[in-house]
Amino acid sequence: MNQNNNGGVIRRAVNEKNTVSSSNTHSRNYLPKILCVVAAFVLWLYVMQVESPEYEHEITSVPVALENEGILHNDAGLSVYAGSGSRINITVAGKKSIVTKLSAEDVKAYIDLSKVKEAGRHSLEVSFDLPDDVTLVGGEPSTVNVYVDETASVSLPVSEKLVNFVLESPYELGEIDFEFDTVTVTGPSNRINDLAGAVVSINMDNRRSSFVTNSAITLVDKLGNATDMNYLSLSESEMQVSVPIYLTREVPIEVRFKHGLVADELVNVTCEPASITVKGDAAKFDDGTALVEKIEIDERMILSTPYTELREVVLRDGLTVSSGSTEVRISVEYDRSVRTREIAVSDIKVTGAHADLEYEVINENILVVLRGKTGELEKIKATDLSATVDLEGFDSESSGVVTKYAAITVDAEDSDGVFVLGTYPVQVKINQNEA
Repeated sequence: MNQNNNGGVIRRAVNEKNTVSSSNTHSRNYLPKILCVVAAFVLWLYVMQVESPEYEHEITSVPVALENEGILHNDAGLSVYAGSGSRINITVAGKKSIVTKLSAEDVKAYIDLSKVKEAGRHSLEVSFDLPDDVTLVGGEPSTVNVYVDETASVSLPVSEKLVNFVLESPYELGEIDFEFDTVTVTGPSNRINDLAGAVVSINMDNRRSSFVTNSAITLVDKLGNATDMNYLSLSESEMQVSVPIYLTREVPIEVRFKHGLVADELVNVTCEPASITVKGDAAKFDDGTALVEKIEIDERMILSTPYTELREVVLRDGLTVSSGSTEVRISVEYDRSVRTREIAVSDIKVTGAHADLEYEVINENILVVLRGKTGELEKIKATDLSATVDLEGFDSESSGVVTKYAAITVDAEDSDGVFVLGTYPVQVKINQNEA
């Protein structure tokens, strides 16, 4: 009884072992198949998503260029006035790894203007240049409207537009100098007919001295409004502009005596006008250089008083008179204590004569006029005066009568403030040496 039971147990155990072994065998047979299916699916996905040549991709806002505008202008005499700046959306096909990286910058869309032969509206087909291995599926829109008109040209005057212009006295704006007085504009006639001028904008913010700048040129219509410069060609896009800013200042007119022989308290000098208003670049006013030259008067040539003389004021280079004239009337009047006195001088000396030169002074004496205070003049004697004639430059080959101006010397103890007036010609006869 026990043996039979044990045999049954052994058989069940064997059967169970065989069942487990069979199940493991079947599992091992299916696993490679499943892995193959998964790998095939992944490969299919890669091919379809990455390497498929039929993958489509949309590129938006592709700019449309205008080609052959030169041919349109030169051959047909036409110019575009509307239609540029168009953008379209296109769909391209190719490998996903390529087309998904494309943008509007990688595609060239254009229309050919060489086909246009007359003015008006033209609906032109858009052409494309695409990267290699990329094909066009479609574009929207497929055509672009372009408007053209006959080409015309006009020469426009240039003017300025001052920005931030606040210039108060004593500053003054001078006449602006443009590098070019006119600008030639070429374009469609319907745009050219609306133009009135060319304008350069100049920023005047904090400007207090003359300056030079380069300014862009804009165009204005007949109402003075800035106009769209698309489709217009300018002979110059910018120009150099010189902007003079002047500073004005009232400068007193000053007079000085050439030889410094007159004491200030003994003479009264007046100028009419007493001052002059000058203008110039502000930089010239601050470097310490005189704006107006002092008027020099030779006190030895004032023979009688009151004395008047018209003179021109000399301005520093770069300065001009803001208003009025540069002519000044100068008046000189001595104090009553100052007078003149005539003294005959017979002591005429000759210097500088060549050793072989023979000469003879024709003048017996010179009537010299002196000016000074009355008391000092009375002390001067004829013997205190001497005249000297310089014959340097004449030699034994010289001959004839020559006129030389004598230098008059006052040699007296009380001669301070006394000086000689006028000039004194002396005639000298030069004889040729016959030895």
